[in-house]
Amino acid sequence: GDLSWDMSPLVRHRPQRDYSIPRDAWMFYLNVCSDTVKVPKVCSDKYGENVLSAPGYQTLTKGEETACYYMGNINTGVWGLLDESKPEEGVKLTYSAGTKCDASTGRSLEYHFICDPSAAVSEPVTVAGECRFMIIWQTKYACPMLPRHS
Repeated sequence: GDLSWDMSPLVRHRPQRDYSIPRDAWMFYLNVCSDTVKVPKVCSDKYGENVLSAPGYQTLTKGEETACYYMGNINTGVWGLLDESKPEEGVKLTYSAGTKCDASTGRSLEYHFICDPSAAVSEPVTVAGECRFMIIWQTKYACPMLPRHS
């Protein structure tokens, strides 16, 4: 019960850029523990001053065709362990209540932070899934910090 994690080194702040991951014609813009640093241009063009902040966006710019979907709401963030019985494997962070995919389901964003002591400066590389998006992220920050004995 004394394990703790510090994910703050992964959070992007101005003037840094957001994490971006291409997938086919789509581009995903992401941040951790915070809304994205910048709202993607396609989103501000589409929604104008009504554009919402979000921890992640799913965007499309393909000729005349554009799309912008919110991948979740920052206020819905929930932390958990990837494996309850093996906390050393890593942690997950889930955001929900994004743009609806159908009448009943909103988009959600689930980060799987996998403990990898050798991955110091790491970025997410793939986005899996539709509607329920999963980001696999190998990083040393997902390894629990040993409790400091005073």
